Amino acid sequence: LYAVSHKIPTIITMIVEIFFQAWQISANEEFDNKNIGKFYTMAFQYLFSFVFFICVMMMSICKPLTTFFVGAEFIDSWYYMPTLLLSTAFFSMAQYLGSIYTASKNTKMAFFTNMTAAIVNVCFNVILLNRMGPIGAAVSTTICYFILWIFRAMNTRKIVKIEYDFSHMIPTILLTIIDTVLVTLQIKFWLLFSIGIVIAIVMINLKYMIGFMKSMIKLLQDKCCSFVK
Repeated sequence: LYAVSHKIPTIITMIVEIFFQAWQISANEEFDNKNIGKFYTMAFQYLFSFVFFICVMMMSICKPLTTFFVGAEFIDSWYYMPTLLLSTAFFSMAQYLGSIYTASKNTKMAFFTNMTAAIVNVCFNVILLNRMGPIGAAVSTTICYFILWIFRAMNTRKIVKIEYDFSHMIPTILLTIIDTVLVTLQIKFWLLFSIGIVIAIVMINLKYMIGFMKSMIKLLQDKCCSFVK
């Protein structure tokens, strides 16, 4: 069940991977530019807003998605999905910051931060698995990826100074965590609350989400033009 529960969060990973393939090329080309900080800041805000929006959207429909994608015999796997979706959102942010190590050819720090997060994951698994069962593994993964993201956010500022817009990031993260708890525990009227959270996150991140869609359209247009030529 736990293995099957990873299938839906993988959809976010696939979407983000498309972004990274295009982004990595641009990041490497622009890295020596004086405005590289603004370049990374803009892309981070766009990606953050889009990923967390997709995350809460999929939380609201994870039960029917589970039935559609994996069948009724694995319906119970939905229980782990909200937590794994949250962990995927954190991982996407950490993965983005990891691109700074690649562009600056500082892969040692990428390895070190990954190893630190892995150790944290193992420690929390030892603590939580016996007490919480498989959901403990999902919680451990979420904590691990959150720490990886924060670690890289602090460390990469020595290379590129990304300006974080906490006025929209903190409310978005808090609302997503609340939604994770509501959906997982199936608290009364959870669906109404979840829909409200989706709307709130859209309102908080609207300008960044629009910017993300415009940048993705431009990337696709550039790719198509290059292919035609």
